[in-house]
Amino acid sequence: TASQVETEDLREVAVELLEDGRRRRAEAGSPSPSPSAVADCLSLEEREAHVRFLASGLRQLKSGFVSLDASRLWLLFWIVHGLELLGVAYDGETGLLEADFPASDRLRAVLHRAPSKQACLDFVASCQNNSGGFGGGPQQLSHVATTYAAVASLLIIGGRNESEKEAGLAVVDRASALVFLKRLQVKEGPYRGAF
Repeated sequence: TASQVETEDLREVAVELLEDGRRRRAEAGSPSPSPSAVADCLSLEEREAHVRFLASGLRQLKSGFVSLDASRLWLLFWIVHGLELLGVAYDGETGLLEADFPASDRLRAVLHRAPSKQACLDFVASCQNNSGGFGGGPQQLSHVATTYAAVASLLIIGGRNESEKEAGLAVVDRASALVFLKRLQVKEGPYRGAF
């Protein structure tokens, strides 16, 4: 069928990318995968294109994305995690996105126009409700999954070292978050999804 052919084609492309990444690491004298193993599979031009696309999602989304309003924290998580995999993170001093690879002037300009680290931290903080949990966006119902997305985003946005990560987590009202999570726990131990 057509889907089987597409799946095989995708599998072949994935294998080629992985092999190319292994070859590049071996040529660089680093046979083991680096934290940026995903980025190692891309040319610099491809990497920059992916980073530009992801960084554009940090700004206000177009009206066609209104159906994803309840997923804004997930979108933030996926974007900042993708940027992290590609070697881009918020700088601890400037609060701007910086690349850990030789970026073009065009890419540096895109990264510096992206919302600041503080703006992202403020957005995540605005999603925490009085219940202690986080909704998918401001004034949305708390859910354990979006609470996870919030904490994971804060760890990535916070920075690359432990003190910066801790500063990122400082926006969480930990006492109320703990109450929220304990309220979701059932007698046997696993958690329910929402209220």
